Amino acid sequence: AIENAWVYWALCAAENMAELLQKAADQSWIAQRKAQIADGYQTLWTKDGFKSGDVRHPDDRANALAVSAGLAKPEQYATITHVLTETRNASPYMEFYVLQALCELNASDLAAERIKNRYAGMMGDAGSTLWEFWDAWRGTKNHAWSGGPLVIMSKYFAGITPAKAGYEEIRIDPQYHLSDEMHCTVPSVKGYITLDYEKRGGKLTVPAGIPAICFVPSNAEVMLNGALYYKDGVYQNAGRSSCVDIIEKDV
Repeated sequence: AIENAWVYWALCAAENMAELLQKAADQSWIAQRKAQIADGYQTLWTKDGFKSGDVRHPDDRANALAVSAGLAKPEQYATITHVLTETRNASPYMEFYVLQALCELNASDLAAERIKNRYAGMMGDAGSTLWEFWDAWRGTKNHAWSGGPLVIMSKYFAGITPAKAGYEEIRIDPQYHLSDEMHCTVPSVKGYITLDYEKRGGKLTVPAGIPAICFVPSNAEVMLNGALYYKDGVYQNAGRSSCVDIIEKDV
């Protein structure tokens, strides 16, 4: 289940490249191969989740990859979410993919809870680095691959992502319900993007001249360059800037 999901996901990337390079023959072959794998992958589905034939129980890593690769179907999401919250086979490296899948399943609250539980040992340790394994006595004590939650928190919790390649446009869609405050800085090729949010107010800094789509809590007032910019669903004063779009969301 894991290996086939990796191959399918890699083919998705190759398909993108073939499209950009206008390689029609490659696109056709890749599409056929993807269809074969997708059909075959469904034979691994059980009432408890995706499972290889030689394992006893559904695996969190396999089910996470099925979601992110696009192999899982909406009607399978509830079962997969259960697997991703109850099963803990992932190493610190693979934990990133489990957390990512939970966020893609609109279960960021469960991802946050899993981070707290799984990383409690590392966070409570006197050292300042992340371990290779969950046990402090195994492996090395400084592994970058164990830092997946940092990406999860900036990309999904703070919601800071490029809306176009190269950060030519920025999307900021924080999961406000996760916390009464968020503080996050993302270094991009265009400059630093910083979100400082507290329940009573917040501040967002983006590189000058870069279009941004900002999601704010319902009924929020938005200041831009020190002046009231958005209030009661209406752009104020000079109206909507060509660079900043505001979208309200329930928190």
